[in-house]
Amino acid sequence: MRALVFLAVIALTIYTAVECSQSPAYRRAGGPRWLWMILIIVVPIVGPLLWIAVSRSVRRPVAAAPDDDPDFLRYLADQMRHQSETDSGADDDKGGKGSGTAGA
Repeated sequence: MRALVFLAVIALTIYTAVECSQSPAYRRAGGPRWLWMILIIVVPIVGPLLWIAVSRSVRRPVAAAPDDDPDFLRYLADQMRHQSETDSGADDDKGGKGSGTAGA
């Protein structure tokens, strides 16, 4: 039974350390990554549980306007790239075959 509790504490510590190391800045409310890692590793049960509680309670910041949203800007850039590729392909088809009467 003691071994099972010990393994659970080790697994919780490893899980939270990996999650903290891969977390974005907005999820690490209250401190830098290195401070959270020390807290998780040095204080075995309290540190991981505190990380889980704090990181789950912080919400992702919402963009104020569409031009502040990186996903929306990426979508617009993809649409513009697709539009320009489509337009340049249509121009090649029109001018590439030679209309024949331009020089005569």
